[in-house]
Amino acid sequence: MRSSLFPNLAVMSSTGAQRPAGDLRGLVLALLIALPLYLFGTFGHDLWRPAEAREAGIAREMIENGNWVATYLNGHLFLEKPPLYTWAIALPLKWLGYRDWVVRIPVFLFTLGTLCLTYMLARRQLGIAGAQGALVSLASMWLFMEVNHGAMIDNGLMFFIVLAMLAFYRLGDRDRWYFLWACLFYISLGLAFLCKGGIGPALILVVAAGFVLSHRQWSILRSWHPALGLGILGLIIGGWLWALWLKGGETYFRVFFIDNHLYRLLGKAGPTQAWFYYIPYILIVAFPWLFLVPAGLWVAWNQRREEGTGARRFWNYLFWWIAAMFVLLSVAGGKDNQYLLPLLPPLAVICGAWVERTLAGKPYPHWCLSLMWIFTVVVVPGVVVAPLVPVLNYQKINIGSLLWTLGLGVVGIGVCRALWFRRWQVVWAGMALLVVGTGFVLGLFIENVLNEHKTAKPLCVVIRDTLPPGATLWGYDLTENTEGLLIFYGLRPKRVTTLEEAAVLAQQTEPVIVLLSSRDPSHEFREQLIKTGRWQVVRQVCIGNRYYWLVGNAAAQPP
Repeated sequence: MRSSLFPNLAVMSSTGAQRPAGDLRGLVLALLIALPLYLFGTFGHDLWRPAEAREAGIAREMIENGNWVATYLNGHLFLEKPPLYTWAIALPLKWLGYRDWVVRIPVFLFTLGTLCLTYMLARRQLGIAGAQGALVSLASMWLFMEVNHGAMIDNGLMFFIVLAMLAFYRLGDRDRWYFLWACLFYISLGLAFLCKGGIGPALILVVAAGFVLSHRQWSILRSWHPALGLGILGLIIGGWLWALWLKGGETYFRVFFIDNHLYRLLGKAGPTQAWFYYIPYILIVAFPWLFLVPAGLWVAWNQRREEGTGARRFWNYLFWWIAAMFVLLSVAGGKDNQYLLPLLPPLAVICGAWVERTLAGKPYPHWCLSLMWIFTVVVVPGVVVAPLVPVLNYQKINIGSLLWTLGLGVVGIGVCRALWFRRWQVVWAGMALLVVGTGFVLGLFIENVLNEHKTAKPLCVVIRDTLPPGATLWGYDLTENTEGLLIFYGLRPKRVTTLEEAAVLAQQTEPVIVLLSSRDPSHEFREQLIKTGRWQVVRQVCIGNRYYWLVGNAAAQPP
């Protein structure tokens, strides 16, 4: 038997028995490789755009207004999603205080859980090395890294979807644990709804229905325990809906089901794109591992032919997972690139199949080796250059950056040399070291640079320095993220919506400051206010490539 990612772990046959201790060691080792990407680049930065400050502000508002049934933003009903993710953020904030890093505790836990579930899923067909490859590849995919470095609802939804998909697959095994898996399936189905509404269960059920109907997996239906499922879903989903009705009645239901479900499905609300929007993105979200997906698909196809019914069932299930979710997301009117996040775990398992094939010393076509070279040529220079980001950004020599670049460069050369001689054990061990090194580089060199471009926290300092004693803060057409940011840091702007309202504010004897923001260096409402002669720009700043103006009435003008 060949070795796993490191020599102390052996690759086990996907059909052979494996001691739980061996699986646990394999999982722990894979986590040690992957988690530096999230331990060292997640907890040290401010709240980031596009949505992290919004989620943090909603959580603080939930704590302060005491309404744990519905979500509000700046005093206005904000029922885009159910409150599960807000609960996950609000609880540690309530216990540990309003600190940036506390907001990301649920993010890290959901990320850790998703990686572990992906490992468990891959072990249904692959050996330990393949499961390790699946976990590490998922952790280092571009979209997974982007979403899971900030508080975004999609990382919570992804966890519950993967849990449901694993539980559903295990129902087909008909082993002694099938009742437990049935319970987990329904629980995760309900929690996926509480995380992001109907799209969560829809993504799960469209895969389950397609797989059962196309492959005649009727045995799974006998394991569903429908009465149990209705009870669990009624308790989770029905319980929240009942509380929502008691809290807000028809108004809450209309906002949740019509404005934020039906209209989003029809493309009348939220980010909308054409049906083909995801076609190019499916090639990007798994970067850089997308280069190895075709090689993994070749391995999967061969396993379907050579290893019998079990392999066919597993890979058919993953293919349905990718295809059915992709079609459903494409049909829905609301679209955004992070919605493709649930497709990454099956793609990672496919990449894990290629990792295991090479470590096992089994033959493969030359085009697969060519793809491996493309993958290596992309990954190695990218990782080696990463420590130089501060040097390029600040135009200043950094000895630490140069030393890390040198060390990663030595590892990268070793990977290329090992690939030339097809010493796969050294290749994947070197890749693992590059992943670990990237995690440290994120925390040491890249996080601060990204923070300068993605934070708006300095705006709060500017506002506090500018507000005169006794002044009130107002905001015109602020983004959800800006409002959430101000609320989280204790600044609650009131909303002004028209020029007439601004005229009334201008006549007040107390100081009034109106905050405006724009991506462009001009703002139409600012010009309208100044033309009235009752408002003047008190302060103007550019933070994170966004422009902000603090416009004051006569009482707010500095002497």
